[in-house]
Amino acid sequence: MSWVETLPNGRHRAVYRDPEGRKLSKTFDKKADAKKWIAGADSDQARGQWIDPRGGAMLFGDWAALWFTARTVRPTTAASDLGRYDNHLKPAFGELALKDLSPLRIRAFVASLSTRRAPATVRHVHALLSTMLSDAVTEGLLLSNPCRATKLPQAPRYEGVFLSPAQLEVLVEAVDPAYRCLVLTAAGTGMRWGELTGLRRDRLDLLRRRLRIDQTLVDINGQLSIGQPKTRGSARTLSLPELVVQALAAHLVGHSSELVFTSPDGQPLRRGNFYHRVWVPGVRAAGLVPPPRFHDLRHTHVSLLIAAGVPIKAIQERLGHASIVMTMDRYGHLLESVDEELLLALDARLPRSAGGLSSSPLVGG
Repeated sequence: MSWVETLPNGRHRAVYRDPEGRKLSKTFDKKADAKKWIAGADSDQARGQWIDPRGGAMLFGDWAALWFTARTVRPTTAASDLGRYDNHLKPAFGELALKDLSPLRIRAFVASLSTRRAPATVRHVHALLSTMLSDAVTEGLLLSNPCRATKLPQAPRYEGVFLSPAQLEVLVEAVDPAYRCLVLTAAGTGMRWGELTGLRRDRLDLLRRRLRIDQTLVDINGQLSIGQPKTRGSARTLSLPELVVQALAAHLVGHSSELVFTSPDGQPLRRGNFYHRVWVPGVRAAGLVPPPRFHDLRHTHVSLLIAAGVPIKAIQERLGHASIVMTMDRYGHLLESVDEELLLALDARLPRSAGGLSSSPLVGG
């Protein structure tokens, strides 16, 4: 139900009831403008596209406060997203109404941020903003997500450094002896940093050459704590190469902490300290160029498995990837050399002549 009232001052007030029966109004100088506004509101309600104008007037900062409170995500994700909001989104949009976050304004924000931050950072910040505004659409505060058409900078893809067995041996010998077992276990299992540093002794079964991953060490704003695995698929049991079993057995002699890998004083390992005090000096001493990241030990593990002909599905499960698509996207290019070896193996084993077929080259007729 809607109508237009003429006020004593000669202006015209358009009035309609929203889907919940509440009266909403707006005043115009011309009666035709009041009727046009009402017609638009009636049409939006009929099409199911009506948006409460009071919702769009909510400040983005107020919406962010509600949105972050209602989220259920891993603590590390919550901390990193809150940092992106505080550093980038809040200064740019915190005092603006949701309805004022136009596609043009967001494109200008992305362009400006791109001059100061790496493409990957820009993409992460925009993804957070898009998710927040998409949820605002779901809540009926906006009609559409203004982030949808934003053109983003392309982030260069890091292909990873894949160490050869010889390079890996040199690296293990070059790092501080207290951490050689950590490096070897990383390369021999493909475990993530948090999985390694959160690994407890009671999750090891060295007699059966197995370990169980069901927790991870997380660092949230400098505070270390034990958390859940990254994804449901990340909780898994891994078989261990004999060399890793021997290294772990030797490493645990006289080891009193419940965590397998710790600092010299038995405390949980901090990634930054390890990187600067152990990893960088070890890589330099090994003379590895380009210098690998610690995470490249995970990539190296995959390359060794692929070179050995291990099926990609088994590699996915060993890595704890959520899907085989993720594994193929990251490591599919390594399969090319394996495919060549596969063809050579087939050529060596297939009969030279069968069913009247000649082994001579095919000639077009």
